[in-house]
Amino acid sequence: MELLLRPAIVPGQAGIGTPRLMMENTMKFTAKHTATLIAAALGLSLAACEGPNENAMEDAGEQNAEAVADKAEAMEDAGQITDAQEDAMVDRAEDKADAMEKQGEAMDNGTATPSAQ
Repeated sequence: MELLLRPAIVPGQAGIGTPRLMMENTMKFTAKHTATLIAAALGLSLAACEGPNENAMEDAGEQNAEAVADKAEAMEDAGQITDAQEDAMVDRAEDKADAMEKQGEAMDNGTATPSAQ
């Protein structure tokens, strides 16, 4: 952080400014900047806690859930299934994705072995 001294005119008693030296901080952090930095650091620390198997299983589960959601929506739009059936399909796919992520976490922790899903 660098501090600069610059002259500033400060109003005096008789309406005439009094020259003073004023310190100006060139690194100005607002609350928004500080919050962004904290959030970024927290996000990186949380991401670092996940192992490679957990990340891979999570990604695969999310991709599968998205594909199921797209298919279910198309089926509902075509009148092949009801809205409730669409919701049920998506819920099952999301539950499976969550289970896959937990399986990957267990694999990273050495408490489980890969299983066919």
